[in-house]
Amino acid sequence: MTDEATPAPPATPASDETRLLNEIGRMASLMAPWAIRVAATLRLPDLVARGVTGADELAARTGSDADALNRLLLYLSALDVFRRTAPRSYELTELGELLREDHPIGLRAFLDQNGFGARLDQVTAHLATAVRTGRSVYRDVFGRSFWKDQDAYQDETLSFNKVMASHTRWFGADLRRSYDWSSFGHVVDVGGGTGAGTFLAELLREHPTMRGTLVEDPEETALGAGDALAEVGDRCVTVTQSLFDPLPEGADAYVLTNILRNWDDENATRILRRCAEAAGRDSRVLVIERILTDDDYQLHVRDANLRILLLLGGKERELDEFRAVGRAAGLELTATRPTDYSHMYLVEYRLPR
Repeated sequence: MTDEATPAPPATPASDETRLLNEIGRMASLMAPWAIRVAATLRLPDLVARGVTGADELAARTGSDADALNRLLLYLSALDVFRRTAPRSYELTELGELLREDHPIGLRAFLDQNGFGARLDQVTAHLATAVRTGRSVYRDVFGRSFWKDQDAYQDETLSFNKVMASHTRWFGADLRRSYDWSSFGHVVDVGGGTGAGTFLAELLREHPTMRGTLVEDPEETALGAGDALAEVGDRCVTVTQSLFDPLPEGADAYVLTNILRNWDDENATRILRRCAEAAGRDSRVLVIERILTDDDYQLHVRDANLRILLLLGGKERELDEFRAVGRAAGLELTATRPTDYSHMYLVEYRLPR
């Protein structure tokens, strides 16, 4: 007998076949997306970042079975979300940092199974139907439209509107710095209730002489602007109406943040046409959205392009598609500006001279 620990079995070099099997496993296995969602829901990255590194203590903190949780962490270590530092002990990787609650990207809330993320995951199983029909499958799954289903979350902070408000705060700060808003006396936020009035509220705070109008579509906004606009008082009014009805006229800028992506080309054109009708000769129509490109690093944008089909029958667009829907609405695309948020742009339209 010896007191020496039993040595680990020798590592064997991975064959080409093994490497390919691992790679296809990462892409095709359903375990990876669900394991990541469980980690996000249990807030494991936050706990590990705060120094809770052992599987047993993590299980106690999250009300989980210790052995099962260790298996989860071991699997996520193979995905480089965590790194095993000792048996049943882990640290957070750079990739895992993206799943922390306080990370500005706000990804954790999209994955939390107590909120909007769970509804999205359920409709994803019906992707084949969406591809065959070219339409949203949300009503097929839940019996009512996406917007009508916004009160179904256990935790209101994980609703679509709250998650989008956080998302808007992340890229909005850079956009307010990189574009000259100072010349606008009156800004109309078209459909801004989706982000709880966040972008317009911050814009008005930074420009004390600016006035704002928030146009909320009651069919699409569950939570409204609420507290986001409270600080700017009477400098902003809220108008409740369909985005397909005539918009308030004569503003210097009409801003649509993540709005056109919710619609197919025909309806996106209808909304832009309402902006064109309301705008003056020197007004601008500013669309803040992702732009699809040939960049293979746009995997998450191409993912979103399928997700918005599932949820609403909408689409992400290439630059030529933005130009086309603008032209059909009587607008000329005059500029694009990137933001710090990956692949999010400001697309500027004006009335043709």
